[in-house]
Parts: sequence; structure tokens; C-alpha cells
Amino acid sequence: MAYKFKPNKSVAKRFKVSKTGKLKRGHSLTSHLMSARDSNKKRRLGRTAILFEGHAKNMRDMMGVRRLRPKQIAHLRALRAQQELKAAQAGESSPAGENSPDGDVVEAGKGSTVGDRQGNKLVAAVSSVATAVPKTEKPKRVVKKPSEPSKKAGASPARD
Repeated sequence: MAYKFKPNKSVAKRFKVSKTGKLKRGHSLTSHLMSARDSNKKRRLGRTAILFEGHAKNMRDMMGVRRLRPKQIAHLRALRAQQELKAAQAGESSPAGENSPDGDVVEAGKGSTVGDRQGNKLVAAVSSVATAVPKTEKPKRVVKKPSEPSKKAGASPARD
């Protein structure tokens, strides 16, 4: 009889898994005495950080999400972006259902790249590399200057 895998719950509570398989962690030094820290430090400590991949691999094994491989997904996305760039330079567009470099079927859509694996099929994800959209200029910010000097509240007018 096979052993039933039991994920490590303490690891699962400490980390969140991104779609590509990277592990997001919280920072230390945030439990108390926060008034002693400046606002920049508090803001940085409030954001999540990405766990180093050497540790993240072990933690994913403990959590039971071994199938997610961030480096492999990034590699496949880069290959797909290069193919689309070459196709765009040659004046061709990649047809839907084209085979990817590793032999799996890719669902092609508008600006699609190779994304996460689900079974034997690769699911497409939207990429900013594939679609070249011209940047629009942002409207310039207009600062209104007061026409009259403002009077202080509670100040009495000058007496002659």
C-alpha cells in the first residue's frame, strides 16, 4: 500500500504560491515596536518578498506543489517570445494551435505566450512582448495657483 502524502501545514501557512510557482514570504521585524521605524522601512516590510529558489524548491516539496517550476516556465515564455519576435519581423503571425518548441500544443491567442502546465497541455497567458501598443502621452498636470493670498483662520485684520 502506498504512503499518503501529507503536506507540511506550517510551511503552507508561511508561504503563498504564485501562478508560476514562486513562493512569496512575509518579512520579520513587523510584530511590534513599529513606531521606532521610519515610514519607508515600514512600507518595505509590509510588502511580500520572493523566497530564494534554493529554499523554495524544498518548501514546494513540503507543500506538495512539486509540479510548478518557475525557471522552466520562464524559459518557455522566453522561447515563445523569441519565436513571436522572429515571426513579427518576417511579417507572419503565429496560427492558433501551433506546436511549441517542447512538442506540446499551445493555445494561441492575442499576444499569447506559454504559461502554466495543466495536464499535457500548455495554457496560454497574455504577454506584453507580443503586442506592440504605442504609448499614449499622459496629460500634463496643471497646478492651480490661488488668485488671492489666503487669510489665516482666526487672524484679526490689522488696525490703524
